[in-house]
Amino acid sequence: MKKHHLILFFVLTHLSISNASQWAIETDPLAYLFKGYSLHLLHQKDQYCLDIGVFGLTLPNDALNHPTHDVNMNGFGLKLDYFIEFLSPSLFVGIQENSIQFQQKHEKIWRHDLGVRFGYLGNFGSTSFYWQPWSAWGPTISDDKFSSGTQIPNSFFMALHLRYHF
Repeated sequence: MKKHHLILFFVLTHLSISNASQWAIETDPLAYLFKGYSLHLLHQKDQYCLDIGVFGLTLPNDALNHPTHDVNMNGFGLKLDYFIEFLSPSLFVGIQENSIQFQQKHEKIWRHDLGVRFGYLGNFGSTSFYWQPWSAWGPTISDDKFSSGTQIPNSFFMALHLRYHF
């Protein structure tokens, strides 16, 4: 229930700010290198940007210090970013919430996290295409473990997304 209140807060805050708006789609190309996917729909109003996305990939077996099994990760998330125009129109800070399912062999666990993020939005010349390196950190709200004892650690994530504004 608390999770839904937080999502509702993100959406209402975003929708109540200004009139100028722009839509975009975004992806993380590295997800595809790890047998995964990434697709986000963004709505930007002035200095605020709301992002709703789905993502997934296969973590190699040594990523979680588990010697015998790869771990598949699939999830969805919500992000709200604020562009810091007085420093640079391309710098942003934000908050995010993710729900991620991890699967190892035939066992599945869910991780829910809430975090802070920061990054930069760069443009490829005068086109509608952008690149966005960002990083996020947040504590894991759930404490699920695989039966092997492997626990998914707190979330620290870095990415380079590609964006198209329309």
